[in-house]
Amino acid sequence: MSHSPGARCLPGLALLAALAASPGSQGATDHEARAGRYLTVCGDPNNLPFSNEQLEGFENRIAVLIAGDLNRTLHYRWWPQSVGFIRNTLQTRLCDVIMGISAVNDLVQNTNPYYRSVYTLIYRADAGRNRLAPPVLSPLADGVT
Repeated sequence: MSHSPGARCLPGLALLAALAASPGSQGATDHEARAGRYLTVCGDPNNLPFSNEQLEGFENRIAVLIAGDLNRTLHYRWWPQSVGFIRNTLQTRLCDVIMGISAVNDLVQNTNPYYRSVYTLIYRADAGRNRLAPPVLSPLADGVT
């Protein structure tokens, strides 16, 4: 089964590994992700429809369900999902889990994608259809096969 680059998935194995480690075996730490009573999720504070600080994204709702199933209090650590996101969040043990990530990512062990989507570009009709396309694509119809 191939994964499209735009697909996102929950890195559940990273969650399980983080939750299986006992807080005492990690030594003293100030990261709440090591405390067994919390599920600390690292998420992008401004990445709708996925997540935001107002907890309006569907990944915010998924995190609530997971925390409830684990009987843990949900905490968030916000970090823009850009270059260094994994290194500065999951790898530093700032959080137990990151909710959404592309299905093709060598930095984490992903589960199967929980949804697939495509991206769409919407523009004004008077802006010109081929304004953003390279000249070689201008005779082609809109869309990708």
